[in-house]
Amino acid sequence: MTVLLLSLLRMSAVLVVAFAFVTLFRHRSAALRAWVIAAGLGAAALVPLLQAVAPAWGVPLDESARAAVGESSTRWLVLLWLTGAIANLLVLLVGMFRLMGVAAAADPIRDGAASDLALDIAAVYRVHAPVLLLEADRPTLPVTWGHRQPKVLLPPAARQWSDERIRVVLLHELAHVRRRDWLVQVAATIVRSVYWFHPLVWIACTRLRLECERACDDAVLENGVSGTRYASHLLDLARAFVEGRQSAYVTALAGRSTLEHRVRAMLAARVDRSSVPRWCGSAVAFLMLALAVTTAGFGTAAVEIQTIVSPQPRRLTLLLDGRIMDLSKEWPTYPDPRAGLVVGPGLQPEVQRR
Repeated sequence: MTVLLLSLLRMSAVLVVAFAFVTLFRHRSAALRAWVIAAGLGAAALVPLLQAVAPAWGVPLDESARAAVGESSTRWLVLLWLTGAIANLLVLLVGMFRLMGVAAAADPIRDGAASDLALDIAAVYRVHAPVLLLEADRPTLPVTWGHRQPKVLLPPAARQWSDERIRVVLLHELAHVRRRDWLVQVAATIVRSVYWFHPLVWIACTRLRLECERACDDAVLENGVSGTRYASHLLDLARAFVEGRQSAYVTALAGRSTLEHRVRAMLAARVDRSSVPRWCGSAVAFLMLALAVTTAGFGTAAVEIQTIVSPQPRRLTLLLDGRIMDLSKEWPTYPDPRAGLVVGPGLQPEVQRR
């Protein structure tokens, strides 16, 4: 139980450092903050595994700080954790199957202005994967998912959209494809499912989703769209979805972030909207991994399992002559009762008897 508590504390330390960097980078780009959170979340998830290989350091833990939990209590805790993890993973699988059903019911868009714009934007973003545009059969917000063949789901009204609105929507959705946000969100959801009991993991996943959306908003604004026009299109799309929806298509993997924060960010002036250079992303990932290894090794020597061999119990016996002896180690000796006797006619020696 002590090992589990220390693992949670080490994970919390990594996430707290990641949140501290996000606060420090509050005036930097949303793409950088999203990458810091993603790297911190991945590093925190690796802490329990790194404890077995990380070099041990730190102050040994006192025996009084050890938590004593019975075997039955441990089994109940493991069962509770498995129940929560399986339930969250089932929600993830249901969401994926639901998106597959949506894609099967939607009509592909292979010609027209939307298809041509998608090809042009994919070339600008250097997206080499074939992007499939889909038209939903009911009102929905634009949703993007998939990796090898990304899919962009558009509402039925997309055929009547202006060229500007189509361009704005596709700039945002294909930015998700370029950033590989689908893989990032799936990995974050798996981590949240495994560590469903950790509140900082939930906070990190929520903040990661928001920063990913803001990073894609920044990509739209970097391509010449004004903040006021983009905010107007975004509000119109949200209003049309709320007025005409029958059921919520948008799952936890492709959910709506806080609209107010996004609009406020896109209308702000003098905001860094650049993407993350490769060297910077590699440096952040290395820093978070080094932090995870260092944190995983802290206090590891204090929780090493010590095998204590209990001594064998002593078998003390009270003899008739009043002596107390341990019969497991020695056997009592007595003087020969025939010692000092003289052999007579009626007493034959031992040798003669044979």
